Amino acid sequence: MRIILDAMGGDLGCEPVIVGAVEARRAAGHDYILVGDVERLRAAFVRNKLSEDGFTLVHAPDIITMEDDPTRVVREKRQSSMAVGLMALKRGEGDVLISSCNTGALLTGATLLVGRVPGVRRATLGVQLPTKKEHGVIIIDTGANAECTPEYLEQFALIGSAYAETFGRVRNPRIGLLSNGTEAHKGNTLVKQTHALLEVMGQNGWIDFAGNIEAREVLSGDVDVVVCDGFAGNVLLKSIEGTASFMLSLLKKVFFANTMTKFAALLVKSQIENLKKVMDYREVGATPILGISRPVLKAHGASDAVAWAGAIRSAANYAGCGTEARIAEKMEILKGLKENGNGNS
Repeated sequence: MRIILDAMGGDLGCEPVIVGAVEARRAAGHDYILVGDVERLRAAFVRNKLSEDGFTLVHAPDIITMEDDPTRVVREKRQSSMAVGLMALKRGEGDVLISSCNTGALLTGATLLVGRVPGVRRATLGVQLPTKKEHGVIIIDTGANAECTPEYLEQFALIGSAYAETFGRVRNPRIGLLSNGTEAHKGNTLVKQTHALLEVMGQNGWIDFAGNIEAREVLSGDVDVVVCDGFAGNVLLKSIEGTASFMLSLLKKVFFANTMTKFAALLVKSQIENLKKVMDYREVGATPILGISRPVLKAHGASDAVAWAGAIRSAANYAGCGTEARIAEKMEILKGLKENGNGNS
């Protein structure tokens, strides 16, 4: 597998990308296309005493910042590492691309330079989180589309279902709609109209619709996919991340309160390490932009070498799971339902 890495898109420069990629190659192999300022890339290899074996370096002098306007950056920075990498992906020079540049720019670039799956109106971010049960839950959208229509959310339900089926290996995923109450009449206008669309789809067996779900039940494991607009999803995701960090800090205070609690901490050290690993975003590494015709993954802007190694693991697993093809199948079915008057909009 050939993995394209946007080496200049993150907050920490190219060094964590290179170190993480070398570690990933030692563990699992793969070949890499590193896109960025070649002089800076080579200097980072030398500085860290690392070999360039297995790496192809592609020059791209422009850098996209977090302040760049996503709608202008693709047109004005065609020689950025993100744009050059996306074009290489479109031409088939690599199997998957990972970038940690700003989300809006990557979403716009992937949409315009690589293209969406036929029938998809908006690409979206679907983040998978652990739950009380063995399987995880996919929250879709988590920030790609702050302004949504009911039809977008209807598609998100199908896109999330395709992702759960292929990457998560879940048969007939249960879909929940994020709201402020489980009753069908709860929620704002967007939620109520989306509920009506998903309810009809559920009644006809096109999805397994579980109805509305409250934020406090998202991690229960009762549903496999939670559908929401990008604004609500991003607030939900960051609230969960903040709560997890806060709980770990409280746990640390408890275990280091005195000699007895420190001894107790030693007894459960391995369990605590496993808990930290489950809650560490670096272990996940990257999230796919769902609905793009080729695999594109977004890594955290502050990703260190550990996070980049995790991102590469995620990308390698995702690239071969067939999510794009499954989304295309579902979009074709939805199109046929609308054309035959069996759809909802």
